[in-house]
This record gives sequence, structure tokens and C-alpha cells, in this order.
Amino acid sequence: MHLATAVVAAGEQATGQVQPWFGLTQPWATLIAAIGVIVAASITFSVAALNRRQTQEHWETINRQTRFTTIATQLADPNPAVRIAGVAAMEALIDDWLTPPANTNRIPWHRHLHPRMWAATDRADARRQREQRFHDGPHPQAQAGINVLCAYLRLPATTHPTGDSATTHPTGDSAITHETITITRGRTGKGLQGHHIEQTRAYQHDDHEVRNSILRTIVDHLRDIAPGQSWQSLYYDFTGANLHNADFTNTTFQGTAKFSGARFHGEQTSFDKAQFHGDRTLFDGAQFRGERTWFGEAQFHGKRTSFGGAQFHGKRTSFGGAQFHAEQTSFDKAQFHGEWTLFGGAQFHGVRTLFGGAQFHGVRTLFGGAQFHGE
Repeated sequence: MHLATAVVAAGEQATGQVQPWFGLTQPWATLIAAIGVIVAASITFSVAALNRRQTQEHWETINRQTRFTTIATQLADPNPAVRIAGVAAMEALIDDWLTPPANTNRIPWHRHLHPRMWAATDRADARRQREQRFHDGPHPQAQAGINVLCAYLRLPATTHPTGDSATTHPTGDSAITHETITITRGRTGKGLQGHHIEQTRAYQHDDHEVRNSILRTIVDHLRDIAPGQSWQSLYYDFTGANLHNADFTNTTFQGTAKFSGARFHGEQTSFDKAQFHGDRTLFDGAQFRGERTWFGEAQFHGKRTSFGGAQFHGKRTSFGGAQFHAEQTSFDKAQFHGEWTLFGGAQFHGVRTLFGGAQFHGVRTLFGGAQFHGE
């Protein structure tokens, strides 16, 4: 301020009159000072808002981690009602992990400087792209929840085939089955002798409804009909799982799906119109023991689809109208023991389709209208 006054005075002394432009220095100085105050206030506000947001996200993360630990404890509870409640709680937690943060659809301030961002449609497109990147991106916390649910389904089933050495002892809310099995370790054969080890395993009873609850929850989110978020982009490992009356009709798997060694039983197992888009879809060694097994109009994409060594024991097995687009589709050493095995209208578009060593023991095996477009 003093500098501007001195300049004005100097101009008056040198010319004997006040120059018109010297009168503008005071407004300009005021304007520059005001802009500086506004910028400083904006920076302070932005930093404070960022700190609040980071603090909120930190406490939300801690809260969700605490919930995860509590839910895992519920799923191990001997009371099946508590475990079912744990399934519902895990569903809510996974949805929370998959819900975009409030700032996901915010466009960074520097993006607004680009001329394309001046149009409302371009801003909307940018927001949709950011939301899509969030949904398609990795979600390790949500994946951890899925892993827990799948791990429960991989636990040994509570029902035992006839002839097992098992005894049941009631223990209040449920019952524990103690089964003694013999494991032979070491090389066996002519001239060789292994050693035998007996192990006793405990199986939790009354978890049939718990398993059904888990399966229904997963399937509903794979169909994208459940309230909350879609779970289609996550990875599912059902290796060795026991699945009763599994109905995956109209489900979509965007990630890898593993059913290797899974045991399907009950009246019907259905994957009708299911879509598999992950790199790998594996049913190696799976056993289908339900009366009917349907893969009608299912679509298999990705790099590899394998039913190698799978066993189909139901009366009817149908892959009618199924489409195999994976680079490699394998039914090597698969066994079909049912009365009817149908591949009518199936389409094989991959580079390689393998049926080496496959066995068909049924009354009828039909490939009418099937198309093979690979090598």
C-alpha cells in the first residue's frame, strides 16, 4: 500500500499532474489481495475436507475389519441359527466393501479444465467410467468374505454314506459326528509296504440350512437380483464342496470359477443358461450324483473350460444348446453313467475340444446337431 502511494506521489512530482492510470493501482491491489485470500481459504477448506474424508475412511475400514472377525466367529458357532445370522451379516459386509465410496464419481478439478468436460454428457461419461473402474477393479476385502463362504461349503458334509465308521453324540443344540478313517502313507505295491494312520474327524450336524443359505445368497448375487451389489466379478473356489440341489440357473461368473472335485447331489443340479467369462472354468473330477444335471444353453468363455475326469451318475445329463467358446474345452476321461446324455445342438468354437478317454455308459448318447468349429 505504501509502495503504491509512493509511486503515485512520484508521478505527481514528475509531471505536475496525476496520471489517470495511477488511480487504478488501489483497486487492482485490493483485487489481488482478495484473490489471495480466496485461494488460501479454498486450500484450507480442501485440506480439511480431505483430512475428514481420510479419517472417516480409516474408521470405516477398522469397523469393517472388526465386523469381519465377529462374523467369522459366528460362522464357527455350534448353533446353526447363529451361523445363518453370520451368513446374512457377511452378505451385508461384502456389499459394503463393493459399494463405491462417496467420492468415486467426483471428477478431479484439473479434469474440468479440459474442453471436453464442459459438456454435461462428457462429465456424465467420465463419472460412469470412474464407477466402472471401481466395480471392475480388485476387491480384496470383498473377496476375503467370498472365500469364507466358499470355505464353509468345502467343509465335509454332515451326511455319511452307508458303511462309514461313524458315531453320533448329541451335544445340546447340535450333534457332533466322530468318524475314524485310515490313511495309508508311503509307497505300496509288490514288495512295498506303507504304514497306516488312523485319524478321527468331527463333523458338525444341522448345517444343511446353513449351506443352503450360503448357496442361495451367492446365487442371488450372481444373478444380480439380490438387493445390494453384484458379486459377478469375484473369484469362486468351490473345490471339493458339497452342494445339494445346486441351482445356478441364469448366473454369471466374470471371474474364475472352480468346481473341481465338487460333489453335486439331490434331485437336480442346474447350470442352465449360466455364463462363465473367467479365464478358467474348472469342473475337473466333479461328481454329479443328482437325478438330473442340466447345462442347457450354458456359455463357456475364457481360456480354459475343463470337465476332465468328471462323473455324471444321474438319469439325465444335458448340455443341449451349450456354447463352448474357450480356447480349450476338455472332457478327457469324463464318465457318463446316466440313461440319457445329451449334447444336441451344442457348439464348440474353441481351438481345441478334447473327449479323449471319455466313457458313455448310458442307454442313449446324442450329439445331434452339435457343431465343432475348432481344430
